[in-house]
Amino acid sequence: MLLKTNVPFSCQTCGNKLIFRTEASTALVCSRCQTISRRATTEVNAPLVQEEMSLIRIGTTGQYQGISFEVIGRIQHFFKEGYRNHWYVITGNNEAMWLGDWAGNYSFLKEVPRRSTDKIAGSKPGDKLSIAAIDFQVELLDEETETYIEGEVPESNSFQQGFITIELLKPDTFGMAILNIYNKNNIQAFVGQYQHLEDLQLQNLREHHEWI
Repeated sequence: MLLKTNVPFSCQTCGNKLIFRTEASTALVCSRCQTISRRATTEVNAPLVQEEMSLIRIGTTGQYQGISFEVIGRIQHFFKEGYRNHWYVITGNNEAMWLGDWAGNYSFLKEVPRRSTDKIAGSKPGDKLSIAAIDFQVELLDEETETYIEGEVPESNSFQQGFITIELLKPDTFGMAILNIYNKNNIQAFVGQYQHLEDLQLQNLREHHEWI
């Protein structure tokens, strides 16, 4: 049976009341027992996220370009050289976006189509790549080692492992992009801008004593 948006349902493992907030999401992690509920498939368990050193948490709200948003989930990627938090947000006009949070940097990202690796193969720091008709410079390449999720997220590529990621920068505009390369026919691309923390007007943040 297909689980509907904004209609409460019970976690089949622990009975906790859950609700999908957006049509774009296909997986929802129970905050109590970490079981993943999918819209039309059986449940499996999700590993807990591995750190809580971020001010942001599920339920954090803020403003982006004058539009309100709320954090409803997170994908936490660990790489050989670092990690990234991708917070899944829903905006006041019901648009799904991503709030990036890593190494003291914050960014707002939107997924854009990307299907070809022709000009990506062999990329190295300093190379130029065009994503969504915007010219970026390759900043670094890294390889995923572990991925964890919490809350509500789209399931597409959320459980992929061992992929290559490329971070790109457009220094003159604070623009940035991310490419996750799962295979030559499956590339996930995100384009956005780095943000000053104070401009996001974040509310309902995690307290320092809650960091682990």
